[in-house]
Amino acid sequence: MKKTCSTKLFSVEQVKHLIDVISEEMGLLEKNDEMIERLKYKAFFDEKTGVLRYDETSLFAYIKKQIKSSTQTLYYFRFDLDGFSFYNKTHGHRKGDFLLKEFAWFLMEVFSRGRIYRYGGDEFDVVSLMDGVAVVASFVEDLKKRWIKAHGKTVSFSCGYERIRKESELKLIQDICDQLLFKDKRQKT
Repeated sequence: MKKTCSTKLFSVEQVKHLIDVISEEMGLLEKNDEMIERLKYKAFFDEKTGVLRYDETSLFAYIKKQIKSSTQTLYYFRFDLDGFSFYNKTHGHRKGDFLLKEFAWFLMEVFSRGRIYRYGGDEFDVVSLMDGVAVVASFVEDLKKRWIKAHGKTVSFSCGYERIRKESELKLIQDICDQLLFKDKRQKT
């Protein structure tokens, strides 16, 4: 004669409740995953422009990797929008924010193989592989012409750039780029 166990561990109601609780917990986990992704995005990307937030640690790591793995020359660029403050005050912050976004998109388009960082305000830094200083100079002049053709002369940009030989020179290179950027600005006035 066989013995069977007829004891029920859970009632149908309890099982339904347990399924509801598990489903609710799964929904919370999915929401947490979404929140974590949004926080990661906010940590690494500038919300206003969509480009990377300036972060020296990741910048140094990227430069080091590019120097080791590339046969092309690595350049550091610093861009600053000329007349942006006046534009922002004249046309309002919403239009100013849109102009910042347009400039960031413009940089993303022309430096598709580089890294674009919002350094702050209306300044953007770019690290990109290029073929040489003569190419870079004509490339920057071409960028200025393209920007003015698309946006007029209301807001132009200035640029300083320098070749990167090793990541330990980054602070010096940034200073050189700043000096060249201000020289570019002065030549316009």
